[in-house]
Parts: sequence; C-alpha cells; structure tokens
Amino acid sequence: MPCIRDSDNKPGMYDKVSNKFFPGQGSGEFKYGPLKSVPKTYHQIDYIEADGTQYIDTNFVASANTRVQLQVLFNTLSNQGLYGGQRQDNDTSLRVFTSGSSLYVSHGGNRVQQNHSLSAYNIYTIDHTHTKFLVNNDTNYKTSSGTSYQHTPLTICRCNGFSGTVYTFSGRLYYCKI
Repeated sequence: MPCIRDSDNKPGMYDKVSNKFFPGQGSGEFKYGPLKSVPKTYHQIDYIEADGTQYIDTNFVASANTRVQLQVLFNTLSNQGLYGGQRQDNDTSLRVFTSGSSLYVSHGGNRVQQNHSLSAYNIYTIDHTHTKFLVNNDTNYKTSSGTSYQHTPLTICRCNGFSGTVYTFSGRLYYCKI
C-alpha cells in the first residue's frame, strides 16, 4: 500500500505480508495524496505520484507464478513502464508498458499488444498473471508465452522496453499487490 515512513517522511510502498517498506528509487521524490490509517511509524496515503524519475525496487524475484495487481492513472501514455523484472541487457522476463496509447505485456522475449484503449487521466485496474491479463476487471486479454523469467527483482513504475530501453512511469499509483 502507498504510505509515508514517519522517521524520514519518505513516500513508498508498505508490504503488509513481509512488514517491509520499499522507498522510491531514482531521482526526486514521489508526490503523494491524503493520509490514511496504517501501522505505527507509517501514514497511509491515497496514492503516490511519479514524474517519470522515481520507481520502487521491490526486491521480489518474479517467477512463472507471479501475480501483479495494481491501480494506476497515467499522466501521459507514451512509453510508460508500469512494472517489470528483467535484466537491462536482455529482452526476457515479465513487464508491462505502453507505447503510444497501446498497452503491452511481455513474458519472456515475446510481447503482446493489448487491444484496450487507454486515455490519460483515467484510472485503470490491472490484474496480471502468466495466463491472464485483465484491465478494469474486463476481458481476459491475451498474454504472451515466452521463456522463463530472468531471476531479477520486480520494479514498480519502471521496466525495460525492448533493446534495453528503460521506460518509467508518470502518473499515480493507487494500489499495488504482488
């Protein structure tokens, strides 16, 4: 869940399962929405907002059984990296990104364009496993079948596009569950 760490007022994501806090990485700080109630030493917020330079390194290694659920709002649609777990020099692994206003899902070296029309400033709920990909709980979009994931940590608000291009995210992250 998005939250702020009390000790240094750093925004990031708090994992209730592992009781770990994951602060933003990259340059700059996440912006954030109104405060809510969470465990002592943290304050829950409605969202964290990235301007394209921040991301979260979860230290979680994606596998074929990984499920990612998130809710986002895009500030812009061109070349937005939602999440990924792959080596920068390799086109294999799990990733979701936009190119233009199209959404792409990649498992292994194969990518599949999702035929879901995206618009900036709309909230989208994404539920993704190796066998299904839902947008706003509607239509089981095609997923790609590729090689197994590289054993690298999953990042949120950033992923590698093809040929080593790094895509970051500009928008709001309201919810994320891995």
